[in-house]
Amino acid sequence: MAKPHFLIRRSRNGRFNFTLLAHHGRITGVVTVPTNDRTRADIEGEAREKIRALADVLAQVTGSVGEAGRDADARPTVLDTYN
Repeated sequence: MAKPHFLIRRSRNGRFNFTLLAHHGRITGVVTVPTNDRTRADIEGEAREKIRALADVLAQVTGSVGEAGRDADARPTVLDTYN
């Protein structure tokens, strides 16, 4: 399988659907980001950070990627699928 990665799809009202894909399987979920008086770039950036933090925790718990929080190369890659 390819390097662990995640897919992000923007929904409505600050909701972002995502799927984390790794060797052991996949996890699908949603993060929510406040949108009041914020730029699209800020909203999307915060959503990516929240999803990346979840991916880092998953990698640490499973031990599948190593210390994901310390090494940028160990972090899952992001494949955006915004509409």
